[in-house]
Amino acid sequence: MNINFTLVIQVVHFCIAYLLIDRFLLRTVITLVQEDENAIRNAQEKLSKAEAQLQKKESFKESQWYNFCTFFQQTSPTICAPIYREKSIKGIGTIQMLTRKQEDALATDLTNAITSGVCNGI
Repeated sequence: MNINFTLVIQVVHFCIAYLLIDRFLLRTVITLVQEDENAIRNAQEKLSKAEAQLQKKESFKESQWYNFCTFFQQTSPTICAPIYREKSIKGIGTIQMLTRKQEDALATDLTNAITSGVCNGI
C-alpha cells in the first residue's frame, strides 16, 4: 500500500476546508435561516391575531347593521307618515309624478325626519 505524500496533503486540506466551511459558513447560514423562520412564524401569528380581531369587528358591524335595519323598518312608517300626509303622497305613483325639485325637497324632508327620529329614539 503506497500512500503518496500528495494524498496526505489533500486529506489535510480537505479537513481544514471542511472545518472552515462548517465554522464560518454553515453555522452562519443555519443561524440566518432559523432567524428567518422565527420571523415568518411570528408574522404568521400576528396575522392570525389580526384576522381574528377583524372577524370580530366584522361580526359586530354586521349585528349593528342588522339592528339598525330592524329599527329603521319598525320606526320609519311612523316617522315618515306625517311628511307623506303633508305632501299628499298616497303611493309610488304620486312620487313618480314629482318634479326633480320636489323629489329633492321630499328626500331632504324625509332625511331630516328620519335623522331626528333616530337621534330622539322614536
